[in-house]
Amino acid sequence: DTGTPDDAGGSSGAGGSSATGGGTSGSGTAPAAAFYANNVPEGWIVFAQADKEGVVRTVFIAPTKKKLKTLEELQAFVAKHPAIAQPEGELAVGAVVEAEMQDEPSGAVEWISGTVLKFNAKGGTIKVQFRIENTTEKGEWSETYKVADKGKEWRWPLLSLDRLYACAEEATETCLQSLGKSKGKPAKPEKPAKAEKPAKPEKPETEKGAEKAVGVAGASSLKRVGRPPAHERPPTLEEPSPGGK
Repeated sequence: DTGTPDDAGGSSGAGGSSATGGGTSGSGTAPAAAFYANNVPEGWIVFAQADKEGVVRTVFIAPTKKKLKTLEELQAFVAKHPAIAQPEGELAVGAVVEAEMQDEPSGAVEWISGTVLKFNAKGGTIKVQFRIENTTEKGEWSETYKVADKGKEWRWPLLSLDRLYACAEEATETCLQSLGKSKGKPAKPEKPAKAEKPAKPEKPETEKGAEKAVGVAGASSLKRVGRPPAHERPPTLEEPSPGGK
């Protein structure tokens, strides 16, 4: 999305054309368009904007409307505001929480995300379902925790700085593309697939030829199994799949 950030740090417009030349409103030149990242953490705004020299700057706006212009400012702000680093959610069915788990093979302790299945407000407990699926393990189970054990056995998910960094990269790349300075290489257009030629009718195989091929008599019904066309067999290192880069 593009727009022009207002004084409060939000966007005064959504959608629009590519970024324009930088400058101040007092000089009669329209301010450069801001390019906003998608899928940002709740309450946050991340956008990139080119200054009058064409240098792209990234800005983070916290839920408190605090404007942070560098990664150092972002890290310091999160460190000073625990409520921002770990925002409190509302306990209800469907809420995402994290619980402390121990990996039996390695003995390492880690926090695993799960979804609340049941919330017993009167009894002060929550039932959380966990699901793990990766290259080394796969499983699904549920555990019950006391609400009072928050911060010990379960917690609200931490704010992911990596997610904010990714949002900044997304907004910056979009802004650079608008200026013709994209870091990435443009994708090559895919070539249209060639129409398959109709298979030629098989020539009847002579008995002598069949005996030569298989070494036994009476095997003329056997057919040679050829490799399928490239688009029908899995790709190999020497032969990339159609449309691949």
